[in-house]
Amino acid sequence: MNTAVNDTLFELFHKFPYRENLVKQFAVGQKYVGIMLTNGSIGVSATLMHSINTPFKKILENPDFTIYEHRIVVNAWINANQNYSECINGKADIFEAIDFASYKSLVMVGYFGSLVQKFVDKGLKITIFDLNEQEVPVEPIENQKEAISNSDGVILTSTTLANGTFQRIMGFTTSKSNVFMLGPSTPLTADVMDMHSEVCGLFGARFKPHDDEVLSRIAEGGGTRTFLSRMEKVYLLRG
Repeated sequence: MNTAVNDTLFELFHKFPYRENLVKQFAVGQKYVGIMLTNGSIGVSATLMHSINTPFKKILENPDFTIYEHRIVVNAWINANQNYSECINGKADIFEAIDFASYKSLVMVGYFGSLVQKFVDKGLKITIFDLNEQEVPVEPIENQKEAISNSDGVILTSTTLANGTFQRIMGFTTSKSNVFMLGPSTPLTADVMDMHSEVCGLFGARFKPHDDEVLSRIAEGGGTRTFLSRMEKVYLLRG
């Protein structure tokens, strides 16, 4: 099991190591992977269009955390094991749960189109960064460190856990930064907040147990919109 120092994904996997007898079904698609456990719990992780060519079982038996493909599958495994056990604080969209008007300098890492529109509609300024700088209105990535280090609020896509940029981005934050992790790839576990004092909110997804349709839509290549109606937006806040 290869890993890098201070790797949050590795630490979470250590808490929820692979057990083959817990798995009911795997699904791999162009935009997501999904894992359903025998108890019906479902965990998903975005691929960001990265191909998954190795069998899930082989990856989870001995994941190499230096390989992006492995990290995506591990992320889904963690979510399937963890996202139903924590006592959540509520069920709502992040914009409804958090008063962003109270923040002076907001940064978004990972472009969430529908959320951006809510900021626009309310006249709230937010600086946005995304690895895809071609198709969405974002700032140059070279400005990211300065923007985050001067921010008091950061909305961070949880796909950073799998793509290996999470630790670096968290290194840009300061004690005055409130970090909110967002997206279906989010592990809903207080362990993340215990590891990172700046993280004060986790906004992720739960699915109805044994909902085979979610995995079917993932296998068909569907993205978040294809299973949005079948997922519940839930969140966990720092106590």
